[in-house]
Amino acid sequence: MTRLAPYGKRHKVTVIGSGNWGSVISKMVAENVAANPDTFELTVDMWVYDEKVEVPQTSKHYDPASPLCDGPQNLTEIINKLHENVKYLPNITLPSNLRANPSLEEAVKVFATD
Repeated sequence: MTRLAPYGKRHKVTVIGSGNWGSVISKMVAENVAANPDTFELTVDMWVYDEKVEVPQTSKHYDPASPLCDGPQNLTEIINKLHENVKYLPNITLPSNLRANPSLEEAVKVFATD
């Protein structure tokens, strides 16, 4: 198992992409990060091309009274509130430490040195 660097800094993780594969990889990475809090910062960013999607009526999250189900919404907002990628990985719960990020610039800051 990886341990902290000598200076005690935790590793940051970002996944670029949120389609089928990106969402699956993000889920697995976020679960592993949560299991190793001494090595990684808890939040995992997943860069999402922020398209407009609708929560399907067949989704367990569909609630006609919810603003999220009132027509097309930003995919990042849906993922962050429902913890599910209703378009590319429906019916699979994403970890709460996984954050959908519509800004590629912000998401890749993890690779910048402090």
